[in-house]
Amino acid sequence: MKRTNLFLFCILLICSQILADGPNVEFRTYDEGSLYLTISNMGFFGSQRGNDNPYKCIRYDSGPWAGTCRPSAEYPGESGIEHLFQGAFWIGGVVVGDTLVSVGEDGWFNNINELFPGYDSTDKRNNIQEFSTDSGDAEALANQTFWTFYTDTVINPDYIEPGHKPMGIEVFQKSHQWADSSYGNFVIFEVEIKNISSHNIEDIFFGIYIDGDIGHIDSPNYCQDDITGYIGEWTNTSVSPPENIPVNVGWIADNDGDPEGDSVFGEYSCPAALGVVVLGCFSESNPNYNWWVSHTNESSGGILDHDWGPYQTTHNYGWDGTPENDKCKYELLSCDEIDFDQNRTLEYRDSSDWIVPNDTLWLKDLADGYDTRFLFSFGPFDLSPDGSVEFAFAVIAVPGFHTIGGGYNYDAVAEEAIKVKEFYCDLVGIGEAPIHRPILDLQVYPNPFNSTVRISLDYGSESAEPLSASPPGACRVEIFDINGRMVYAPSPSVPLPMGEGGKTLLPPGEGGSKSRMRAFIWTPDESLPSGVYLVRATMRGDLAVIKRVVYLK
Repeated sequence: MKRTNLFLFCILLICSQILADGPNVEFRTYDEGSLYLTISNMGFFGSQRGNDNPYKCIRYDSGPWAGTCRPSAEYPGESGIEHLFQGAFWIGGVVVGDTLVSVGEDGWFNNINELFPGYDSTDKRNNIQEFSTDSGDAEALANQTFWTFYTDTVINPDYIEPGHKPMGIEVFQKSHQWADSSYGNFVIFEVEIKNISSHNIEDIFFGIYIDGDIGHIDSPNYCQDDITGYIGEWTNTSVSPPENIPVNVGWIADNDGDPEGDSVFGEYSCPAALGVVVLGCFSESNPNYNWWVSHTNESSGGILDHDWGPYQTTHNYGWDGTPENDKCKYELLSCDEIDFDQNRTLEYRDSSDWIVPNDTLWLKDLADGYDTRFLFSFGPFDLSPDGSVEFAFAVIAVPGFHTIGGGYNYDAVAEEAIKVKEFYCDLVGIGEAPIHRPILDLQVYPNPFNSTVRISLDYGSESAEPLSASPPGACRVEIFDINGRMVYAPSPSVPLPMGEGGKTLLPPGEGGSKSRMRAFIWTPDESLPSGVYLVRATMRGDLAVIKRVVYLK
């Protein structure tokens, strides 16, 4: 839980248009599935619902629930059982030697929000745009799809701390939820980070910050007994021989699920966990996972500092616990560390590899649940001006994490994470969605389009390999419908730079002496319906990017 709620007071003022000249802040709530999750166009999600006090949360501003708290991450929906105080994006990078971090929400210190939409409410980019497959919207992937844009470039001191230094990034966020009972317990986020500055941004790390607070809104102090952990690999014993599957999921849950007695979970119980799993190519890599507890009553007179989180001896940066500034946040984002599970804290008290306080009583208390938060992060990336990087992740509710009589069902977390990953692969239709790396920049314009679309591919100047050295078929472009059926592809035996079908438009060198840009025009066959199509470019067989394009007849 956050230390203060002054920021929320400011948000409520904005929402009531008392500060009508500010950023056009908006909120929406996913409520088609079983997980009710609130999102914003400020780089955070969750409503800070807490104990359901309408003066200390993000509220509905219209409709039958006007004036009441929006669900934060309520599961099941309308149960009053929350699994999140707030989640937020933390994005850090190095700009001309200066280490900078922009956050959707600091998570502890008040009024530190550094990602905002623009001011003009008539510009769709400054709104949360709503789409649905129920309405036949071409942009929709689900029963509820929301699009939004925001940047870290707002510097108005009415909203931004004076010391904030923007990196110069724009975030395009798309998120989706399905009404199907088998897939309603998660929300998928697709995020594109673009460098809109005139300088390079190096060593970018993206983090998903989670402050869980799991419990029923009518249960006192339910935020004070959470536990968190991480599953990197799961063994599927249902096959022979057993198969080890990378899952890489961070989770947070109540310490015991608040059972009613020893044998039953009741109306106020919370046996589920909340997880964050990265989709696409990063689901097979090694992200960072770090947890900590924030505490306002710091040590004095020899009393132990209870603002603390575990860290390896090789990552002793001179601080622990709450990362209080850009330097500390970036060190945490980039530390290349997977922390041990919170309930195992005592096991590491005497470890030579970890720095853990020697206070057995407090460590027992910590291992049994606390007001815990975690950061799930990955990187690094480099972005030149106009470069972008894309990835996806899911916020999932995991039923059945707690079992009657005690014990944690880690299999349930892994199985739900795998289910979401497989669902996303099926959704995009062409397997795990690879990251859009700066060396291979794919652009489609216009998007949406109604007759022809220009698809351009820039090999970038990062590679020293001459274009002529690329083997035949080194770069290919393929276009798929949303069901994964290929609807167009140049001949696989002819590399795109040779201008397959006479459709190469840009000669070598356009855009600068080191440019490797190629482009062609795609005119869909008349038999193809309106909808979402996926453009995939592959280079040397191991580097690929994907862009989603909307065709409107």
